[in-house]
Amino acid sequence: MIKRKALLIGCPQTKGGSNLPGTEADVESYRSYFYSIKGGAWDFEEVDVLVNPTRRQLQAQLSTYPALDYFLLTFSGHGAHDPNADISYVCTSDGEDYLVKDLYIKVCRKQQLIIDSCRAFHLTDRALILKKALEESLARSPSASERLEARKMYDGQIDVAEYGREAMYSCSPKESADEDQSGGLFTRKLIEAGRIIQKSVVTTKDAFDVAKINTTAKNMEQNPTMKVPRRIHWYPFAVNP
Repeated sequence: MIKRKALLIGCPQTKGGSNLPGTEADVESYRSYFYSIKGGAWDFEEVDVLVNPTRRQLQAQLSTYPALDYFLLTFSGHGAHDPNADISYVCTSDGEDYLVKDLYIKVCRKQQLIIDSCRAFHLTDRALILKKALEESLARSPSASERLEARKMYDGQIDVAEYGREAMYSCSPKESADEDQSGGLFTRKLIEAGRIIQKSVVTTKDAFDVAKINTTAKNMEQNPTMKVPRRIHWYPFAVNP
């Protein structure tokens, strides 16, 4: 059986930065989505949530994970990009910078990051960011057999995907990520894509490609990017049993 874990991080309050209330909405949107049949029918104990963690708290949480088959992390909050080193950062609640590459855990060969934050060049003036996404309530509770089938399809795609670390960013370097009271623009469009694409397995690339088009259509100055190793098979983002 596939061992999977998700960590959803919302950081609306950062020392020295503006308040981002939409980030908590993003966390709830992702949580609702991943629990759903389309989102892969994750179990409650497979999804962890951190709101306003300090750098030390985030490090401690990442160190708790045992060997996993698949690890998924979402971050909503402030961020920045160093153009000289070509390195992106996110900001914890104590105002500390945390390298995106350090958000990967050490004991998992298949990992996906979804970062909804600004990537402005000036670390000292971290622009507003992020997200929140449409809270989705299911019309009815899925049956045990439906959850089992959804998990089988989702885990099957994880199994065939090549080892590697994928990272989605809500915008390109030197850009800001749009958000409003309902959450981050990119987060909303990404979850929306997972909901509307009609394929048995919707991959991270499928969802990202649609979300990128729809994000930029809404805000021409926000261009989501994705960093991935060369691959044939992608990780799952949605399933349609």
